[in-house]
Amino acid sequence: MPPAASTGRPGTGRLAPGVGSGVVSDRELVVLGTASQAPTRRRNHNGYLLRWDDEGLLFDPGEGTQRQMMKYGVGFAVNDIFFTHLHVTEGDLKLFAFDNESERDLFKLLQSVTGVGPSLALALISGAGAGSLVRAVSEKDLAGADERKVAPPWLEGRWLRGRDYLVDLAIPNFFFHVTMAYAILRHNGVNLGKMDYIGSLPTRDA
Repeated sequence: MPPAASTGRPGTGRLAPGVGSGVVSDRELVVLGTASQAPTRRRNHNGYLLRWDDEGLLFDPGEGTQRQMMKYGVGFAVNDIFFTHLHVTEGDLKLFAFDNESERDLFKLLQSVTGVGPSLALALISGAGAGSLVRAVSEKDLAGADERKVAPPWLEGRWLRGRDYLVDLAIPNFFFHVTMAYAILRHNGVNLGKMDYIGSLPTRDA
């Protein structure tokens, strides 16, 4: 095979003349960085852009990849991104399923609620369905919950047992809001009836 010819642009190398003739695909590899753990002023985190005909395939983009793409003038036309191995950066929120610091703070706040453990908190943040939420609750999350102290701020220092909080406050409060929403919708002309409120019944064949 003939030796590769340089494009004259740092960090790039183009295959020998003849590539792109219609017989062989036009391919160009742009090396955006080769430094793994300790980038320097002249070496960026890993990142490789493969131009294959009209497609841009980005492999293992590390921090600063967008800056390197601007530096080498390759644009941002990327069709697919590939990761050949797990990239772990200390403090990376996405590693722990968080898109931003607000989600991380919400995760911590949810776990302060009686009966909510890490699995359920993550499921709540991700907008999981009811089935997923139920599966996310483990027995250890609920162990002793009926006797736990629940002290909402508005009780001003007083508290309720977990069982009393659930039966006397949480459940009635839930159905209060459901009932009010139902009444408001009916008042505004929405065609709702009693069975829309009750829902399906677990009937069985005779």
